[in-house]
Amino acid sequence: MAPGVSKTTWHGNGTSSQPETPSPSPDVTLCYEGKRDEAEILSTHPALTRPMWGDEHARNHLYYGDNLPILAQFFQNPSLRGNVRLIYIDPPFATKSVFKSRSQRDAYQDLLAGAHYIEFLRQRLIFLRELLADDGSIYVHLDENMAFHVKVIMDEIFGKKQLPQLDNSQKM
Repeated sequence: MAPGVSKTTWHGNGTSSQPETPSPSPDVTLCYEGKRDEAEILSTHPALTRPMWGDEHARNHLYYGDNLPILAQFFQNPSLRGNVRLIYIDPPFATKSVFKSRSQRDAYQDLLAGAHYIEFLRQRLIFLRELLADDGSIYVHLDENMAFHVKVIMDEIFGKKQLPQLDNSQKM
């Protein structure tokens, strides 16, 4: 087995199949049917929300509904955009399953898979990137079903040097 030699200590013929200056785009991207343009995603119509209790000036809020238009609403708020220091998301795991409550009623569905799942999550991650502060952190809790695909998508969205953290543990 031949050991690798760093580019700075290599004394070869000077030819390389890689460009000398890295391109600003990520090394690897996922290409799949249904992948939307970022500008189109960021133009998502924002949600019209109302407080469930208290008023709109309360410190904490609870939103019920599809989080994509709610994130679009946050994106339009200059006091939120670029100022969120910590994001933790626990998306579905792409199990193609319906989960039951203790009383055997349908509790929630996790039916998205493949490209549909990736694009569902990608759209939300794009908004989250816009909300995240320069010194902010994002954590995504996944299992082995889609963790590696989402890592590539996060490299695409946040930049490979940002080293997004994937919590690749099993849900209990």
